[in-house]
Amino acid sequence: MNVHQHLEHHLPLFAEARGDIQLSFEFFPPKTEAMAETLWSSIQTLAPLQPRFVSVTYGAGGSTRERTHATVERILKETALTPAAHLTCVGASRREVD
Repeated sequence: MNVHQHLEHHLPLFAEARGDIQLSFEFFPPKTEAMAETLWSSIQTLAPLQPRFVSVTYGAGGSTRERTHATVERILKETALTPAAHLTCVGASRREVD
C-alpha cells in the first residue's frame, strides 16, 4: 500500500475527529519536476483533511526562497488551503524580505 492509499484508507477516521483536532502539514519546495508531481499529488490527498494551514519550508540562508515562494503561490491559486511560508531573514536585504 503506498502512502496515498494509506491516507485515503484513514480519511474516515480523520473526518470523525475533525471537530476535536487541528491539523497542519509542512511541505518542502520541490527541486525537480518529479518531486513537484509527488508534492501536488500529496497535497490533493491531504486537502480533504482540511488542515488549519500548510507551511512550506525555507532553506537555510534562503537557499530555496524562489521555490518556496512559487509553491506558496501555487497553493494559493490552485487549492483552498491556507499556506504559511517559512521566512529566513539572515543574509537577506530588507527588500528581499519584503
